[in-house]
Amino acid sequence: MTPEEEKAFARAGRRIALLIAAAGVLAVLAPWLVVKLGLEARYELFFYLVAMACFVFAMVNLAAMWRRRK
Repeated sequence: MTPEEEKAFARAGRRIALLIAAAGVLAVLAPWLVVKLGLEARYELFFYLVAMACFVFAMVNLAAMWRRRK
């Protein structure tokens, strides 16, 4: 890989890491957000589903990065 490709690869990895961290924080804070904002319980489930979708998206992108690296 060229140095530019290495930088792009590292940048994509950092972006995926931030996405995973944000999804984890959302999943942990979902109950607190629902209570603080006075939302219905179904919104907590919505937050969990969004976090799960973020995790799946990150795993698919990680698999693509892994295949690109080989």
